[in-house]
Amino acid sequence: MKKVFLFCITMSMILILSSCKDDLFTPDLGIKYKVIFEGNWSADNHPTDFPNNDHFSDFIGLTHNEQVTLFEEGGFATEGMEVMAETGAVNPLDSQILNIVLSDSGFDYITNDAPNRGNGDKEFIIYVDEDHPLVSIVSMIAPSPDWFLGVKDYNLFQNGAWVDEITIPVTVWDAGTDSGTTFTSEDLDTNPKEPIQILTSAPLGNGTGITPPLGYFTFKLR
Repeated sequence: MKKVFLFCITMSMILILSSCKDDLFTPDLGIKYKVIFEGNWSADNHPTDFPNNDHFSDFIGLTHNEQVTLFEEGGFATEGMEVMAETGAVNPLDSQILNIVLSDSGFDYITNDAPNRGNGDKEFIIYVDEDHPLVSIVSMIAPSPDWFLGVKDYNLFQNGAWVDEITIPVTVWDAGTDSGTTFTSEDLDTNPKEPIQILTSAPLGNGTGITPPLGYFTFKLR
């Protein structure tokens, strides 16, 4: 019972720090980056089967070391990744991430609301340190069967120095958990699951990629 109590207290403290640390001037929290997301998904840029109510789900992710990854391309989606990719919900992926943070392989639990339209923008703050210089952030493309975008395992500490500023086109993945082929397809569970793959097929892709990208993440050293 004592271990359960301590675990709950630790989880609560992580959530409190995640919500308030941007207002603190505390160098021990690590290196601070402003993240700017610029959505680029619109009927003009991606006209094929463009849906109504285009938007992205809440951003969720973490900063971490090389010992862990939020998901593996070619691997199978965890329950948390499946739920996020199909519904946009952050639970239970948030528990998966918090467990990584508690194991010391993760540093900053990242969560923030996303733009309410496909070409909207959003800014938020993340923290890294030299032991946890990688950043991974994901968000559901909504509506869609199980397609999500993000940045995966990007290293902000390169050649012995922190990256001052970098803009990265988002990558789009198919979670391999729903066999729908259009944005508004009815739920069609993929059984058995298929591996997570970069999405290149229609309606978003042209067979080899997605042009132009659905958005960009810019990381600015503060």
